[in-house]
Amino acid sequence: MARALGERHGRAGRRLLELGIGTGRLAIPLAADGWEVTGIDASAPMLDRLRAKPAARGIDVVLGDLGDPATWPGQRYDVVLAAFNLLFNLTTAERQQAVLGLAAGHLAEDGAVVIEADAIDPGAGDERSVSPSVLVDGVTIETRSDHRRQLISGVHRGAGRDRPWQLRYVSPDQLDTMAAAAGLDLVERRAGWDGSAAGTRHVSWYRLSRPRAG
Repeated sequence: MARALGERHGRAGRRLLELGIGTGRLAIPLAADGWEVTGIDASAPMLDRLRAKPAARGIDVVLGDLGDPATWPGQRYDVVLAAFNLLFNLTTAERQQAVLGLAAGHLAEDGAVVIEADAIDPGAGDERSVSPSVLVDGVTIETRSDHRRQLISGVHRGAGRDRPWQLRYVSPDQLDTMAAAAGLDLVERRAGWDGSAAGTRHVSWYRLSRPRAG
């Protein structure tokens, strides 16, 4: 990832805003590669874990809701990054659209919104479905899909506790439509950070549709 971003945007002195920074899995290597990294996350415990890492010194973090304009820092960025299905964790179309609009509004003139997500077809499968439980590393994963509403919900059962989750997926075509409504044009879509052709996952790069007034 750091290499792909660096090839398109350079390194030293470039500003990157990561949405859902978590414990710094991506942010720390990006900062080490010369990016000035800021991150937003709604989880105080995750940000505490990030701040405790010596390698995270110099990374600015903001605790808050991505859908709240007041959460976003008051500056523009060369890259606004939403990785690992971050956009899908916003479980309504309205929240997804709002975040795309905020991302576009925080771009530098030549900046890019970069989104990594699964390429899911909303028309695939029955209207509702239940996937068989799967055991992964001692954790049982149960999943239910509502394709009419484009919602997938599940529970991770293990270590004495249940961890429920939900996401709202959008297809690449739907994402392009939402991005266009936010003033963004698709520049490139690949399956991953290595530049391979788009497949079951995609990394999509968007730029401002037109120069920003003023």
